[in-house]
Amino acid sequence: VCSSDLTFYENTRQSKFSRLYFNRLSGNVNILFLSTVPGYTGATARGIKIGQKRADIENKYGMAGRTILTPTGLIMAYPEIIFVMDGDVLKRWVLVKK
Repeated sequence: VCSSDLTFYENTRQSKFSRLYFNRLSGNVNILFLSTVPGYTGATARGIKIGQKRADIENKYGMAGRTILTPTGLIMAYPEIIFVMDGDVLKRWVLVKK
């Protein structure tokens, strides 16, 4: 729970390739988050894979609408996908569906 208005839940059924999270905002708006897991070998719809560099992502997706600097790297947020970096290397991505 992040606050009384924003609560995240995780689907307890574990997939080999991803984790499903969702939240409920006040007003009953749901947002789904589907996150890759370590070792995932697939690619995004635009061909980005875990281990690629930030420049590769920006070449395919453009500049992120929002970035957040964390102690381990950058989070690059686009309207329907979030890239989680470890330094300059893609660690995982999260598909977002509102």
